[in-house]
Amino acid sequence: GTGGGAKPRGRSGASACALRGNLYVFGGYGGGVGDFDDLWVFNRAAGRWSAISPVGGTRPPRRSGAATTTPHGEQGAACLVFGGNGMNDVWEFNIDTNAWSLVRDNTATTSAGATLAPRVVVVASTLLAAAFAM
Repeated sequence: GTGGGAKPRGRSGASACALRGNLYVFGGYGGGVGDFDDLWVFNRAAGRWSAISPVGGTRPPRRSGAATTTPHGEQGAACLVFGGNGMNDVWEFNIDTNAWSLVRDNTATTSAGATLAPRVVVVASTLLAAAFAM
């Protein structure tokens, strides 16, 4: 179990990805609190949560309902976070550098002018489902 240690507040609409056997959870919505911009890791081997304090102070704005994917698979170091709350930005968290970076700002569109949301959500959901099916 997780014991009595630190753990994230209850929330809905959080984004999650699996990297190197651990679960990373970003953001979400907490009733009476609003959206979160925190990042947590659940270490499966130790069975406990830890809050992550990224270096550099850069982080995505508070949000819930974002899509995530791991572009280099579960053994990679990167987790991409797309959108949420009507946003259209892309952020990357790298577990090796412990830092967030903005990949694409909130103005990204396709050549047809439609937002990127539908395609990224489908890809992220498929990849996340595949990661947990292993």
